Amino acid sequence: MKKVLFSIGAASLIFTAACSEEKAENTEPEQEAISQTDVKSALMDFQMKLTNTINKQDAALYSFDALVAKEEEPPTQEEVDEAKKHATETSVKIAESVKDLKIPSDLKPFNEELTEVVTELSTAYKEWGTLGEENDHPKYTEHFENAQASLTEIYEQVELEPADLATEVK
Repeated sequence: MKKVLFSIGAASLIFTAACSEEKAENTEPEQEAISQTDVKSALMDFQMKLTNTINKQDAALYSFDALVAKEEEPPTQEEVDEAKKHATETSVKIAESVKDLKIPSDLKPFNEELTEVVTELSTAYKEWGTLGEENDHPKYTEHFENAQASLTEIYEQVELEPADLATEVK
């Protein structure tokens, strides 16, 4: 009789342990899904903050580009120089504003990658005033594209459609 009771007790204990393990396994994906949703939301919010920071200040950059692109009634060199000076000062302010952005704690798993995005964008705007032969911005473009590539990788890791920063900041 003792053996039967012991066997029933042992079976009950094993059954209880197995059920509690199954319950623990079932709750992990729910917690992971919630945190994945939080990460996606935080990432999109961070990108919005990043692009808004740039968009609030970048009008002078586009004004310069439009001025030097004029084919009819080309601007004087004095107009170009003045617009470039103003745009370059603005680009430095944008670089500082971007660099000052804080990465939210919800994005801690991507802190290193997002720091790289912020650094590349900040460098891009610092380099904006370094003009190429065609009054283009080759150093800016290089750093901007690096930031875009890093951000795209993060979006793909969290299974979001990658955002196009160039479209977002125009």
